[in-house]
Amino acid sequence: MTKIGTTLCLMLCLTLGCSGYEIEQKRYQVEKAYFEADKLVDNYSVKPELRTRDDYYLMINASMQVFNRFKENFSHLTSLQTMSQPEADASNLAGKALLSASALLLSAESTDSARSVLEYIINSPVMLKQHRFDAIFGAGSIAEQQGRWADAEQLYLQLLKEYYPPVIGGVLPNSSVMELPKKIAQHYADLNEREEALKRARWAIDYYEGIVDSFPKVPMTMMATRLLAEMYSATGEYQTAVNLLATVVDSSGRQFDPARSMMADLYLTRLNRADEAIRIYDEILNNGQDSLSIATAYIKLATISFSNERYQEGRNHLDKLRQRFPGLANIQAEAQMLKARSFENEKNNERARQEYVALINEFPTSVQTLEVLAYMPEYFRKIGQPGLEQEWLRRSEQEIRNLAENNVNRRIGLQAASYLGTFLQRNNRFEDAIVQFETVIKQYPKTPQAAEALYKIGYIYLNDLKNKAKALETFQEFLKQYPTSGVRPSVEAEVRKIEMS
Repeated sequence: MTKIGTTLCLMLCLTLGCSGYEIEQKRYQVEKAYFEADKLVDNYSVKPELRTRDDYYLMINASMQVFNRFKENFSHLTSLQTMSQPEADASNLAGKALLSASALLLSAESTDSARSVLEYIINSPVMLKQHRFDAIFGAGSIAEQQGRWADAEQLYLQLLKEYYPPVIGGVLPNSSVMELPKKIAQHYADLNEREEALKRARWAIDYYEGIVDSFPKVPMTMMATRLLAEMYSATGEYQTAVNLLATVVDSSGRQFDPARSMMADLYLTRLNRADEAIRIYDEILNNGQDSLSIATAYIKLATISFSNERYQEGRNHLDKLRQRFPGLANIQAEAQMLKARSFENEKNNERARQEYVALINEFPTSVQTLEVLAYMPEYFRKIGQPGLEQEWLRRSEQEIRNLAENNVNRRIGLQAASYLGTFLQRNNRFEDAIVQFETVIKQYPKTPQAAEALYKIGYIYLNDLKNKAKALETFQEFLKQYPTSGVRPSVEAEVRKIEMS
C-alpha cells in the first residue's frame, strides 16, 4: 500500500511539474521572440532618419511575431483574473510588442493599421491594464490628428475615468494623462468656442481639485496644483492662479522654479504688476535651480528692457544667458533673434544685419533661422537696399529649399517646407507658393502644417489670384478634412461670402 501511494504521488508530481515546465517553455518562446524584435529595433535605431519603408516593416513584423507566438502558446486564456504569473509575463511582453508595432506603423505613416492594433489592445480581455491605458491614449491621439475630435475626446474621457489616480508606481504622476483635462479645455478655446471652453475648464478645475484634496503630499499633487493654477488662469481668475502656484513647494518648503516663473508671467501679462514680475525673475536668476526657468528669466528680463528701449540693459541679460547656458540651443537661438531685433529697433541697421547673419550661421536648423531667412528680403526692402534685397531673395529661397528637400530630420524638413511656401507667398510668387503648399500637404499629411497649407492656398486664390471658384473649392475641402480646426469659423464665413456673391 505504501509503495502504491508513493508511486501515485511521484506520478502526480511529475505531471504537475511537466505542466509547469510546459507553461514556462511557452513563456520563454514569447520572451525569446520579444528580445529578437527588440534587438532588431535597436539595430535600426542607430540612425533612425535613414530607415526605409522596408526597414519599418521588418521591425513591425518582428513585433507582430511576438504577439503571434503569444496567441499560439496561450490561446486558452480568456481573462486577466485567471492568469498564472508566467502567463501574465507573456501577456506583458505581447502588449509591449503590439504598442511598439503601432508606434512603428505610425512612423511609417500607416495610420489606419496602427489604429487597428491599438483597438485590439483596448478590446482584448488578456492585455494588461497599463497597455490598455497606453492604447486608449494612442488611439485618442490618432483620432485627434485625423480631425475626429469627438472620437478623441471620448477616448480621453474614458482614459481619465479608468486611470485614476493617474500615477505610475503609486507615486509619480503620469503627466500625459494628467494633462488631458487641460488639453480638452484648450481645444475648445482654440476653436473660439468660449462657452464650451469655460465649461471644460470648470470641469478640469474639479478634476484637479479632486486630486489635490484626496492625495496630499505626493509628486502628483504638485503637478495637479500647477495644472489647477493654469486652469484658473484660463478662466480669468489670475490672482487665484498665483495664490495656488505659491503653494507648489518641495519637502523643504522651497517653491519650485517653474511655478515661480509662471507667477511672474501672470504678474507681467495679466495682473499689470511688472515690478513684481521683475522681482521674481531676479530671484530665479540669483537662487534658481532649474536651468530652463533661469534661462527663460533672462529672456523675459531682456524683453522687458527692450520694450522700454533700454537696449544695452537687455543685451546684457542675453550675454549672461549665453555665458551660463551655452548648450541650450533653442533658447540661445531665441536670444540671438531678440538681440538682432534690438539693433533693428535701435536703427543700427548694419549691426542688425550682422546679428541676423550670425543667427543663420550659428543655428542653421532652428525655427528662428527659418523666420529670419524668410524675413531678410523684406528687411532690406524696408531699409532701402534693393541690391541686398535681390541677393537675399535668391539666397533665402536656396537655403530654405535646401533644408526642406535635403534634410534627413523630418521635423526640420517639415518646418522648412512650410516656411518655403510662406516665403514664396510673401514675395508675390503665388503660383509657386500654391505648388509648394501642395507639396507640404502631399508629403506631410495629417500634420498641422498640412492644414495650414490648405488654408493658405484658399486665401491665395481668394485675395491674390482673385479666383473665387478655386477659393471656394479649397475652403470646402479644408472644412471637410479639418472640421475641428481653430480657424473653422473664419473659413465658414469666407465660404458664405463667396456663395452669396
